[in-house]
Amino acid sequence: MKPTNELRTQGTRNLMELALTVGATRFITQSFMGGYGYGSHRDVLTEDHPFGPRDRSAGLERTIAAMRFAEDQVLNSPEFEGMAMRYALFYGPAGRSTPC
Repeated sequence: MKPTNELRTQGTRNLMELALTVGATRFITQSFMGGYGYGSHRDVLTEDHPFGPRDRSAGLERTIAAMRFAEDQVLNSPEFEGMAMRYALFYGPAGRSTPC
């Protein structure tokens, strides 16, 4: 996941810099529902739930930290109206899940 984590951190930073150069006012970053941590949440997750809780999924902490960082850069940027699209999973035949 190291290359993907670098895309989320440095890659997002580079794209934001380019977006400023061309005069963009909005910026959307890709994220993933896995940033909420894996395990039973017992509820439907909403924007009110904390994204990227630390120590919820120790084996994925570096990846979740990279998602958290990308979202923070975009959502807290004074230059852009920022948005994060958190993809989920869809379930298909035979219970197989597919990221969307």
